[in-house]
Amino acid sequence: MARYGCQVYAFDPSMDMDHHNHSPGNVHFYNWGLGSRDEYEHHFNWTIHSLSSIYKKLSVRHGRRIIDYLKIDVEYSEWIALPDIIASGMLSNVRQLSMEVHLDKLLSLEQHFA
Repeated sequence: MARYGCQVYAFDPSMDMDHHNHSPGNVHFYNWGLGSRDEYEHHFNWTIHSLSSIYKKLSVRHGRRIIDYLKIDVEYSEWIALPDIIASGMLSNVRQLSMEVHLDKLLSLEQHFA
């Protein structure tokens, strides 16, 4: 996406890296995780934000833009992040959503929604 001139925002608290921009400058990295609310995860030493909070934080620097493509891979946290994204109205700011969904083989699909 960056090679096509798109502004790319990457988030991953597990990499233990500070916020930074990649060269040529259109890839922006933040050491935040995606969840359903703003919190600090003490066990992993991670900062977690809701999508609406991330959007507000970045709009100060980058403006209130439509997210053309949102890819989510948050290792089981999609089950808490997606309902918040929908409830907060943030989905209306996303043109296309791609999400890796993780299922616990011991649970039914209904149990994942509970």
